[in-house]
Amino acid sequence: MKTSRTKKAINEIESIERSHDWFGLVKESQADSDRGCSLLIAAFIEAHIEKLLRSVLIQRKSVVDPLFKYPGPLSTFGAKIRLAYCLRLVHDYEYRDLIRIQKIRNRFGHELHGISFHKDREIGKLCQSLESRKVEGLDTKGIPNRWLFWLTAYSIASDIDNRSLDEETEERIAARPVFANP
Repeated sequence: MKTSRTKKAINEIESIERSHDWFGLVKESQADSDRGCSLLIAAFIEAHIEKLLRSVLIQRKSVVDPLFKYPGPLSTFGAKIRLAYCLRLVHDYEYRDLIRIQKIRNRFGHELHGISFHKDREIGKLCQSLESRKVEGLDTKGIPNRWLFWLTAYSIASDIDNRSLDEETEERIAARPVFANP
């Protein structure tokens, strides 16, 4: 049995590791190419969605782990996004933005040459249609597509990271919608 001192020490270590992950994301994604930025941020969000999903599933590794490992039903970014939405763990506008982020990530991941946030029309349209920044009240007129993508993705990742299985989340899972469309 863990003592309160042990639990406190574990929480402090986890907090330091979490801060290191966020600092690393900011540093790497800002210095990386457009392709690298999109792939890194999408992977970061995917990891946080998986963590959130795991927090609401039964705590049996032998049952849950195979769901997330390929070829399990939750081994893809899209499947994790859809399940998080179906369980009401993400807002409607976050779901739509996560799908856009997935499309942007896939575009960068499958094109060989000459693709960027600035040059690619499809990516530009997806970035301009991101909603989370509007909900947060950010005035983003004139901000380049890469930074619209980055701000939105960072905001969603931060919100997802801060969610836990609390009373509000339990109510959403029990099919009582908490969030209205923005």
